[in-house]
Amino acid sequence: MKSWKDALCLQLVAIVILTVNGQELDLMRFMFNESKYDKRILPNVGLYGPLNVTVGLTIHRIEDLVEKSQQLVTHAVLHLTWNDPHLGWKKLVFGGIENITVKPGLIWLPDIVLFNSANQDYSSRRIGQMRPTIHHDGNVTIDCPVLLNTICQVDVLHYPLDRQKCDLVFGSWTHNSDQINVKSMPNMFDLSRYITNGEWEITGTKFEQHLEFYDSGNLAVYDVTFEIILRRRVLYYIMYLIAPGTIIALLTGIIFVLPQDCSERITVGMAILVALSFFFLLVSETMPASSNNSIIGEFYSITMVEITISFFLNIIVLRFHHMTEEKVPHWVKKYILNYGARLLRLTSRVENQQLQIMKRRQYLLTTKQKVSTIVHDQEQKLSNKILSDDAVIADVIKAEIKMAARDAEWKKAAEVLNIFSLIFHILIVVITFLFVFVDIRPHSH
Repeated sequence: MKSWKDALCLQLVAIVILTVNGQELDLMRFMFNESKYDKRILPNVGLYGPLNVTVGLTIHRIEDLVEKSQQLVTHAVLHLTWNDPHLGWKKLVFGGIENITVKPGLIWLPDIVLFNSANQDYSSRRIGQMRPTIHHDGNVTIDCPVLLNTICQVDVLHYPLDRQKCDLVFGSWTHNSDQINVKSMPNMFDLSRYITNGEWEITGTKFEQHLEFYDSGNLAVYDVTFEIILRRRVLYYIMYLIAPGTIIALLTGIIFVLPQDCSERITVGMAILVALSFFFLLVSETMPASSNNSIIGEFYSITMVEITISFFLNIIVLRFHHMTEEKVPHWVKKYILNYGARLLRLTSRVENQQLQIMKRRQYLLTTKQKVSTIVHDQEQKLSNKILSDDAVIADVIKAEIKMAARDAEWKKAAEVLNIFSLIFHILIVVITFLFVFVDIRPHSH
């Protein structure tokens, strides 16, 4: 009994399927009768004005925004909708069928292309490979997955704290505004299926219809412009470009911490300058040729100049440290040994040196007094010889004391310049960083 009922149900289902298939076959014969429909003819022309083609876009993923070539690569689905009055039917006549999907190339399709494509555009060819869906009221829809490679003018002024605005411009390639009106319906810029990009964040979207004039105003064409505003995620650049450059710049101060008579000060300074140049080359390789310099490029350029200045200050310090045989100029004594040393509270060493000189002079006077006492107890001849030898020794000691005092003054001046150079270097690096990166909010295009 049960098997009989099952067989009856299967037969009924088969009848329904055959009926529906038969109705769809009748519908296809009705619509695509050669006397009724020709896909070579543009629908609606001359009857109801230009054909309205609605364009929508669903963004799936931003693959990359290449600054060097100024191209935006986007994975998306292009939605097209238009009405063809020759493809409508009455649902009741054909068993309530509301829509059918036909094979590619069976009906007329709009030649919608990406106007600002960065390479040869295959939008029309890609659309022609899709299966359109025809509705009973004559509306036709196509959903076409596309890989869009778009020209996007990149503004590198605030790189990497920047925002970029990229446009996707769609329009008909061969039909003017009298034939096709390309427009976008509300809520046709869809981000509901967007996959987050690791480098860029979409902060805004909008779409507008434009009427563009070509051939000196004789040809008018409608287009729809989808605008995407992208904001760069800056954490990667802070970690791998900004922070290393700042640390290297501050590390240059180590040449002023090394001993003043250390010959490796020059070598360390050159090594740090080469390291910063390497990072600067990494930045320049990613940037397009532009009349505007990026803020990170300015930061590296200024920092390299600062390191070069510190390098020359280090040479001056070394020159002062080893300039022991020349007389100390008056301006060095006044501005460096006097004002500078007092400002840094480094006067105690000079005073100790002067105290040692006074002690040596006191020793010489005491020696002379002892010799005078010996003169009275010995012969005059012997005493004269002792006094003569003592005078020679005293002159030598005076010369050594004078040389030691001069050497101490030069080294003291070098020490004061060294400390001032270290303070100057750290301050100028910090000021440069704050001046360039104090506003960390990304800037707009």
